[in-house]
This record gives sequence, structure tokens and C-alpha cells, in this order.
Amino acid sequence: MDDSLTTDWLAKVVGRQLFGSERLLVWDSYRCHISQATKTEMKTGYRMQMAVVPGGCTKYVQPADVSWNAGFKAHLKQSYDAWLAEEGNKTFTKGGNMRAADKRTIVSWVRAAWASLDVNLIKRSFKVCGITVAADGSEDEIVHCLKAGQPCAAGREMLQQARGTEAAVAMEEEEDEGETFVNENLIDDGSDDEVEEYENVEE
Repeated sequence: MDDSLTTDWLAKVVGRQLFGSERLLVWDSYRCHISQATKTEMKTGYRMQMAVVPGGCTKYVQPADVSWNAGFKAHLKQSYDAWLAEEGNKTFTKGGNMRAADKRTIVSWVRAAWASLDVNLIKRSFKVCGITVAADGSEDEIVHCLKAGQPCAAGREMLQQARGTEAAVAMEEEEDEGETFVNENLIDDGSDDEVEEYENVEE
């Protein structure tokens, strides 16, 4: 995979016109995912934010790895094993080596494996990985790697503290903006009556 193939994938698979609202693309930190060429391409009408999973962390926050990839691969293996056990459906090279299954057969295995997955399992996997949980922290207990005994258990408290800090800063900024607005309304136009009224209030 390189920058050119990534650009091609974005154009043909992700597309620019699939959804009206802004989307989120989550992928790993492979070099062509985070290259300047890819970042530039992402700005050409995709209406999409990019989130990068740090190296070594996909097993914690990538939905497929955490929730359903094992079942998907197990179903593929069953299809392959069944194909191997069948008689008369294989071809061989002149040297006697068995050729791989044809593309149509392999695609049918992939399709069947995907269809075997529960839709709700896939939806929930994004919450389990913290991707689509509520931003207010009300669903933090769903995130698997933040649960007690998991590698990132301390992260839940850190998130709560960060949210508290952000909320306090936002509240302070709102109060400052409100105070500035009131003061500007009282004295900005230089009205004698308003200035006198403001001075009386101050006394």
C-alpha cells in the first residue's frame, strides 16, 4: 500500500458523496495513512475527520480486532476447510501443486462470513472501542480497555478529569463573554444616561 493506492481507495471506496454530514475515518498509523499526500487528499471534499490509532493499540480500540474479527476469520476457515475436503473442485499445476481457490469462490466465502456477523455486534463494537460513545462520559463503562483489570483502566479517571477541566474552562469563558457583553452594552455608545446609570449601579 502506498500514497497512490490510498488516494485511489479513498476515491473509489470511501467517496465524497455517500453522506450529507461530516464523517469520521478511523485507521491505523501506517505511513500512507498519515502522509502529507493523504492529508492533502482528505481536504478535497471528503467532509471527513481522520482519527489515527497509535501503533500497538489496534488490539484495544479497533472494533474488528476487539469484537468480531475472530468470528469472521473462523467462518472463513470453515469455508476453506470444507472446500479442501471436497473432491473434484480443485486444479493442479504441472508439478502437482494444488492451485488456490478462484476469486469468485473466495469472494463467496468472505460474503458468507460477513453475513454471519450480528449487526448489533458490529454496532456495539464501535462503542466498546470508545469511538461512538457519548461525549459526556455517560457510556464510559462500555469501553472495554477502560474497565477494571484492563490495560487502560486508569484512562477512565483521566478522561473524567479532562472533561471536568474542559467544562470549567468553558464555563469561565462563557461568564467572561457575558460580562463583556453587559459592559459593552452599558458604555460602548457613550450615552450620558446609560453612563450615569452605570455609575449609580457601581456606587
